[in-house]
Amino acid sequence: MHRSSVRFAMCAAAILCSVSVPLQAQNEAVLKEFFEGRPVIVKMDMPASKVGIDVFPDERPDVNFSDYGRHLKQYGTAVKRGESILVTKIKVKEKHIEFQLGGGGFGTLGDDSSAMVPVETASKTEREKRLDKEHKKATDPEAKKKLKEELDGLKKEREREDARLRAITAQAEEQKKANIREQASTAGSRFNIRFRYPVAPENLTPGAVMEALARYVSFPPEEFDGYAGTAIPPQVSMERASTADSEVTLLKKGMSRSQVESLLGQPHGSTERKEGGLQVVTSVFHKGDTKIDADFVEGILVRYTLSSH
Repeated sequence: MHRSSVRFAMCAAAILCSVSVPLQAQNEAVLKEFFEGRPVIVKMDMPASKVGIDVFPDERPDVNFSDYGRHLKQYGTAVKRGESILVTKIKVKEKHIEFQLGGGGFGTLGDDSSAMVPVETASKTEREKRLDKEHKKATDPEAKKKLKEELDGLKKEREREDARLRAITAQAEEQKKANIREQASTAGSRFNIRFRYPVAPENLTPGAVMEALARYVSFPPEEFDGYAGTAIPPQVSMERASTADSEVTLLKKGMSRSQVESLLGQPHGSTERKEGGLQVVTSVFHKGDTKIDADFVEGILVRYTLSSH
């Protein structure tokens, strides 16, 4: 086997291994590469909590503004309208996509979100316990009366201590609430893109995420238009590409055949051959004055060359 064929086989095998990963995991990786670490601008105040804002792309209205207002009132504001903030994490769950900003919001793992402080109480002293036993056993009325008076004095003293401890506890809880509010104000927030059913593949693309959040998030052109991330979907690439040449620049190894065809159109012809023990399909695309020879293995783009035609 020629050295170039060996390199090609190794490259193709690596890509095919990645294809064997569940589709949802692949698409989460694509979304992470596309969004994480890039700043966006929010168009609305964001709650200072991990509850964030729920967006339902398939419903109208797509945001429950009653819940939104309640969460703002309950948690305060972490990110103000018009502010720029980094996308720090993308997480795909069964029926929703988490679009986390600036840390994802207060209340995530490791955050102490409880303002409760254990209430301490003053315990009976040993003397009070002893006098209580003596009082119960006493038969002489005068002695019993004296014991009762002393017991009442000790009880009142214990109640005063209890009141002091409750005041300290209340003060500590208020301070803890203030600390939580301060931490929450700097812990970011998030959008939860929710669906009625398990997230479909067509909703797991950068373009679909940007479309779902378009009313509530601005994606700065200087950050996103020039970013040729992995497997940029047609709905994003077509908006960004004003010429055939710019569409070609969005071509990336690892794209599926359907993504390549959505970007470049149907091929003008295809041939098959064996290379390094792999079945390779070479398709020829024309885009403007550019000819693209694209090699696919198991429907995945593993190599391509550009030339004039």
